[in-house]
Amino acid sequence: MAVALAFGRGLRVGRQRCCGTGIRFTSTSRRILFCSEDFPAGPRLLEDALSRKGLADMWTISTCHHTKVDNHLEGCDVCVPLMAIIDQDRIERASASGLKVIYQYGAGLDGVDFDAARSCGVVVANIPAGGSGNGASTAEHALFLLLGLLRKYHKSQDILLSRTLGLPLGETLMGKTIGILGFGSIGTELAKRLQACGARVVGIRRGEWNSGNSAFTDVKANFRPKQQKKNLKKESDFELEDVMGTMDALVVACPLNPETRSLVNEDLLALGKEGLLLVNVARGGIVCLDSVTKGLKSGLLGGFGTDVFWQEPFPLPEEDPDKHQGGVGPLLSLQNIGYNILLTPHVGGVTRLSYGHMAKTMADRLEAFFSPASVSDNDMSGWGWEEGDGCVVSATKRDRGLCHTQ
Repeated sequence: MAVALAFGRGLRVGRQRCCGTGIRFTSTSRRILFCSEDFPAGPRLLEDALSRKGLADMWTISTCHHTKVDNHLEGCDVCVPLMAIIDQDRIERASASGLKVIYQYGAGLDGVDFDAARSCGVVVANIPAGGSGNGASTAEHALFLLLGLLRKYHKSQDILLSRTLGLPLGETLMGKTIGILGFGSIGTELAKRLQACGARVVGIRRGEWNSGNSAFTDVKANFRPKQQKKNLKKESDFELEDVMGTMDALVVACPLNPETRSLVNEDLLALGKEGLLLVNVARGGIVCLDSVTKGLKSGLLGGFGTDVFWQEPFPLPEEDPDKHQGGVGPLLSLQNIGYNILLTPHVGGVTRLSYGHMAKTMADRLEAFFSPASVSDNDMSGWGWEEGDGCVVSATKRDRGLCHTQ
């Protein structure tokens, strides 16, 4: 069964009874389902934010294991996907039992079927990284991973066990050239910090450059599908392939989509300097795992740091007889024999700053959407209409001007 969360005072969890495929709440409270038991700070902080607004008794917040989503979607008003796949079948069944909003606790919506949501009249929304603190938090984590690789942190623990001082000999950010693949909020925040450390920044993005996003770059480059390269505007300095050989490290911070899946592969890495450091704070699927392990073994890569993996949430033990663990298994095996690898469990954006801002944003938007004055016609006035405000799929034809932010 889903776990009903009641972290603060006054949260009314309505009477519930099992109904075959899920839980039905027979009270008048609305129900929010977090589709994973990972990222537990999210539901707790959202409950706190609703409590501060005096709304705790109007909402029931539930979580379920990511393998049990189908059992618990029935009767939800709001679905928070986290890393779960919310496909056409799930959207159709959930919308028939009252689902009104798919609201990501963060920015990534790569697992949501937008077309199905639109056809079922379900709003899809996210919380863009720029205004939530998520961009700054993830940028700082990228910096942490990069510094860990430069200072060869993987060797430090073993050296301490031998009670030796003054090793390993590390490298500095000062004087290094760092590429940032993806120059949205995370990339921009990272560039500010890198330049403050004396690094040279190569910014790489798919979209056009402007004075705002180019202010923190020393070199601008683009990556685009092959069929679009002939239309590349000349004001962009270079292509991704042109700048690979100039960089000491590459940080991946772009969204995962069909054009970026496996973008960082063996062919691309072969264009880089020997000993290139690679950091990923975006999505596992942008980087080819086989290319990483081969590059580490050959010396083409001097280190790899990642906060994201190739299967999230991680598979259950019975589903993973080879102990691949979404890529964790083979990388830990290499780390254990001395390779420069640093792994963290998808915590780049998990800070009090970003999670607190996201909880407040979600509480404010849900209050506006479900207020008595607007609930009858799904009024979107509280969501904002401009690109970047978070609403990416409208629920009704009344929802004029909604922009797709992906």
